[in-house]
Amino acid sequence: MGEFYIAEGCIKLGEQPQGATHTGVFNAVCCSMEGMDLQLGRLKAAIEKAGGILCLTADHGNSDDMYEHKKDGSVAKDANGEPKPKTSHSLNPVPGIIYDPEYKGEYELELNSGLESSLPP
Repeated sequence: MGEFYIAEGCIKLGEQPQGATHTGVFNAVCCSMEGMDLQLGRLKAAIEKAGGILCLTADHGNSDDMYEHKKDGSVAKDANGEPKPKTSHSLNPVPGIIYDPEYKGEYELELNSGLESSLPP
């Protein structure tokens, strides 16, 4: 029975933010992120109950950079003087989070950064 709830949480995590962030509507994105936070709480509880490990990441950013920017870094404005929404993926690095509530020192906590760190010299 618990597997259903874990799967349900994973599916909802993928659906909620993806559609809303591409609208460029700031309030829709905020609501979407709040919904994702609630689902993450459910998923975290299920992981703890099952004695599992949660690995969380994304394939790209979008809600982390909601407005278009000029070359000087300032926010671009539309014809009405409002910030111009950015609906495309950002190029910012995405985090990777590992949550292991039963960690007992059986692996290293230090992570290497970027692809270049895993390539041979």
